[in-house]
Amino acid sequence: MTVKAPTALISWAHDSDAGASLPKGAARREADEQWLGTVLDLVTHLRTIGGVDADIDFVHGAEPVDWSRWGPEKVRTSDFVLVAVNKAWIRRFSGTEAPTRGAGATAEADELLGLFETDRDAFDRKVILVLLPGIDAADIPNRLRGRLTRVRIDSFDEEGLDDLLRRIYGRPRFQLPPVRGNTPALPPTHNRVNIRSFRGDNPATRKSASEINERNSSENERTSRVTTAISDLESRLAVVTSGLRALPPDAANDEPALSLSRQWQSLAAERAKIDDELRRRKSLSDEDLHTVRFMWVGASREICGYQGDVDPTVLQQGWIEPNAASEFPGPSGKFRLMPPEHWGTIDREDPAPIFLHESYVSRIEKWIQPISNRAEEVRAIAEVRDAVIALVDSRVAADPRVIPVSSTVTTTESMQHRTAVVGRAVVISPV
Repeated sequence: MTVKAPTALISWAHDSDAGASLPKGAARREADEQWLGTVLDLVTHLRTIGGVDADIDFVHGAEPVDWSRWGPEKVRTSDFVLVAVNKAWIRRFSGTEAPTRGAGATAEADELLGLFETDRDAFDRKVILVLLPGIDAADIPNRLRGRLTRVRIDSFDEEGLDDLLRRIYGRPRFQLPPVRGNTPALPPTHNRVNIRSFRGDNPATRKSASEINERNSSENERTSRVTTAISDLESRLAVVTSGLRALPPDAANDEPALSLSRQWQSLAAERAKIDDELRRRKSLSDEDLHTVRFMWVGASREICGYQGDVDPTVLQQGWIEPNAASEFPGPSGKFRLMPPEHWGTIDREDPAPIFLHESYVSRIEKWIQPISNRAEEVRAIAEVRDAVIALVDSRVAADPRVIPVSSTVTTTESMQHRTAVVGRAVVISPV
């Protein structure tokens, strides 16, 4: 099944900031041409790298077009309007441009203003401010500064376009861990007699040293335990601390029956628990636990994940079956370690070993193209990327159950006394 690409209009002003201070002539034309080239780079790479159906008025110059209607119509029908911000576009948006200049950008800006007045939620979703190289964010009008997504692009490769593509496709770089399904017990901690300690000292309920040692030495327990990663604990601690700061200063002294007091006690208890766990975990050596990631497919074929810490022997044996006592939120069953090339391709910026649920198996689609010199590299990268995308598309067409789980990654590598551009993408399919 072919998925429709998101559409985007590039709204821009033809006059460059660099050329504005120059007298009419070759120098100004050259500055404007450089600005045009930068904007066209954005359009081209959004289409070839990002899979976005990006459009711009400049490429339709040889067609019979009613420019008074073309821009406003594209604003209405496009999924997104990407504004290549510069001083000339801002003048046209603000209504301070000379009446004889920039009619196209002015018409698009007027349509955007109409959307702002009639449906501000749609305006906020649709419009993205793009700061291309050399553009100063201080020029953004105050009425747009605080309400619209603002993305700076310093290069036109996957890394440079990452923030913009994540905004377009709605795929955040960071995700909060899932909320636990059950409410914690949270027993009283300020009783005259601490019930938990009292029961712990009761010989009838106290476990013998042999029982404790047996439990701690159990190999099955050690190699099936998944604990929350330290980074996730630190993130949760920041959220809890922020919640405490947001409460009134006297919330802790309110009557216990009041909701603010209950909130304060709950957050304070959770912060103390996280602090204790962080101190315990950080006191361990680096060899005691390793941070890994887990991947599985949800009921609606969405990719789900979790990051946790495991015993190092889990990496040696290559699989883990999280036990019921773990903090693991995923499905039951075994998770098997992906090959390093697979999980290294899935997350190039922050790689970590990934365990995939046993119901799926991973596969890497790869294309290698030798090059004889650096001048061939740019052309080869585009060709290799297209080849890998074609491989993935053919795999999905042959079996719709196949799910791509990575973007197409290209690297330039030395291979057997030669240099080659290598493209990779990872897919998973049911066993």
